[in-house]
Amino acid sequence: FQRGPRVHRNVAYGPRPRNKLDIYPPDPERAAAAGYGKYGRAIIMLVHGGAWFLGDKLYFSKAQSASFPDCTVVAVNYTLHPHADCEQMLKDISNAISWTCNHLCHAEDTLARVPLIVMGHSSGAHLVLLCTAYRCLGKKAGERAAAVARRLSPWGWSPHDVRAVVGSAGVYHISEHYAHEKSRKVHEISPMCGHRRTMPPITTAGQAPP
Repeated sequence: FQRGPRVHRNVAYGPRPRNKLDIYPPDPERAAAAGYGKYGRAIIMLVHGGAWFLGDKLYFSKAQSASFPDCTVVAVNYTLHPHADCEQMLKDISNAISWTCNHLCHAEDTLARVPLIVMGHSSGAHLVLLCTAYRCLGKKAGERAAAVARRLSPWGWSPHDVRAVVGSAGVYHISEHYAHEKSRKVHEISPMCGHRRTMPPITTAGQAPP
């Protein structure tokens, strides 16, 4: 695990027990030599996967400087099933984005606004893309999606605050994924079993039910 005075662990971004994030700033001398401020050329927010019911930000605790040189990495935990449904997970992700924008990207001691890139893996990819889709599309995504977006507000961040969203090995069509788990005879232990109706009615494009 990366350690040192620059690494800040378990910083609270919200009121729930798993609303914690770790911050891995770049080497200050290297960032300054490249012409960047204390948070580097970009802030990379990483949201772990784990089928919505497991996983931890420590997945990203190794070799951050090698993976994202001259960048600050923010690794996020969020509330998992069965302690949260998908909507609560989206609220957690939104709160983490808001905290990062207010405390890092827009910090007074930065030389300029630092671009934020939000990345998610597997179920984390599903959550970050869905969260940004709700924030960006709003009423354009349909009445049901607009109702979820209203429940998720106040957002605390603007679509202009996020430079890019990256999904890695994501699950975007939930019903198809559930059918895949059923074909493997593991659907009864799936965190989606009995909870499909709580999944938001939107894909990453925001046009068709998942």
